[in-house]
Amino acid sequence: CSPVLAVINASTRTITSIVPTGNNAHSVAADPQSGLVLVPHSSPGSPAGCSTCAANGFLSAGVSIFNIP
Repeated sequence: CSPVLAVINASTRTITSIVPTGNNAHSVAADPQSGLVLVPHSSPGSPAGCSTCAANGFLSAGVSIFNIP
C-alpha cells in the first residue's frame, strides 16, 4: 500500500508530479484558480491498513490539501 496523487498535464499527457497521500484516498477536488487540490483519506489502520501512510505523516483520517501550481 503506497497511495499517491499523480498530477497529469492534459496538454502534453505527461505526469508532472507524484505526491504521497493517505490510506484509501479515492476522490480529488481541484480549484484551477488557486491550484489547491483536496484529497480525503481514512486512518492508516482502517480499512485494510497502510504502514507507509503513517510513515509519511498521515496519522489519522482527514483531508489533505496540496498546492499544485
